[in-house]
Amino acid sequence: MWLAGGHAYVFFTYGMHWCVNVVSGHEGSGEAVLIRALQPLEGLDRMRLARGVEAGSGRDLCRGPARLCQALGIDRACDGRWLLGDGPLRLEAPEPTLAPPIIERRPRVGVAYAGAWAGRHWRFCDALRSSLVSLSGRGPVTFVQSSETS
Repeated sequence: MWLAGGHAYVFFTYGMHWCVNVVSGHEGSGEAVLIRALQPLEGLDRMRLARGVEAGSGRDLCRGPARLCQALGIDRACDGRWLLGDGPLRLEAPEPTLAPPIIERRPRVGVAYAGAWAGRHWRFCDALRSSLVSLSGRGPVTFVQSSETS
C-alpha cells in the first residue's frame, strides 16, 4: 500500500480471503481504495470456474471483495502490480456507451467493532449499478460529486 498510486495492494484477511486495493496516494502515504465489486462483462465462464459456481446471472460472481478476487484469480502474486498499463490485471476506462456514474456514499459494512467510525460514509459505488454491490448496511445514502474524496 506504500507504493505510488496506480499499484495493486493485495492482502489476506480472516486467514482465508484475498482482497485487492488500488493504491491512490503518493509513494509512502499508505492510501488505497478497497475494490468491493465489479460488473463482469466478459469471461463469466472462467470466473464461474474459478469460484466453483454454476451458471447464473453473474451478479454474485464479483460482489464482495473476496468473491471478486477469487473470480479474477487475484492473490499475493498480484500485490504491487501496476494497474494503469496493459498488463493482465488493469483498470480500464468504462465503455463510452455507459451512462456516467452517479457516485453514492454509504456507511461501511461489517465493521461494527469500529465504534463511531463504523457509520462513516466511506463506501462509494455507482448508484446506477449498485445492485452489484453487497446490500448489507445500505443505510442512509449520500450522493456526491465524483471529484469529492473525503
